[in-house]
Formats: sequence, structure tokens, C-alpha cells
Amino acid sequence: MNASLAMKSYHQVHATGMVTDANPHRLVQMLMQGVLDALNKARGCMEYDDVAGRTHQINRSVEMISYLRECLNLKDGGEVAANLNRLYAYMLRRLFDANSHRDKVALDEVESLMQTVKEGWDGIADA
Repeated sequence: MNASLAMKSYHQVHATGMVTDANPHRLVQMLMQGVLDALNKARGCMEYDDVAGRTHQINRSVEMISYLRECLNLKDGGEVAANLNRLYAYMLRRLFDANSHRDKVALDEVESLMQTVKEGWDGIADA
């Protein structure tokens, strides 16, 4: 096994262990961080004109945001859940713009919004 494949296998096992041991609050944090990481990679791909890489990373972000949106409890979550639902829908539209129009501003906007939501979510853990 080459070193690159070994490192990839290690990361997969490590990530699986983190997910298995995480509580629901931590899982949401991990998803939000995953979105931020994928957006950062997408930005790098955009700068180097790597269309396939950009599309892959934006699609990863879309999948994670879609999952966060699906997990919202709109029935019992009140105004907070409804606002997050609308915000996630907006983020998804902006990611479509970012990918289809190579719009770095849209990518930056989604990253900023997700960072703000994540900071609020992280603050809940501290409370």
C-alpha cells in the first residue's frame, strides 16, 4: 500500500470513529465545518480553474447543507427552524450561482453565512 492510500485509509477510519462517537450537537458542528472546508477547497479550485474540482467541492457543500436542512424540525422548531430553513435554501441557490457562473462572491457569501451559523451553534455547546 502506498503512503497516499494509507493516509486516506487512516483519515476515513478516523472520521468514521469521530462520527460514531459524536452526539447530535457535535454531528451538526461536523457538518457545518465540512461545508466550510469544502467551500475553501472550492475557492482554491476556482482560483486554479479546476472546473471538476470546483464542482465536486460545491456539490459536497450542497449535500451537507441539504442534509442540515432536512434535519430541521419545522413542526416544533418555531421561528428559529423556519429562519434556518430559509437561510439554507438561500445558501443552496447561491451555491448554484457560484458553480454555474464561477461566482466567487456567491461562494464567499455562503461561507460567511455558514460561519455565522456555526459560531451560533458552537455557542450553544458552551451554554
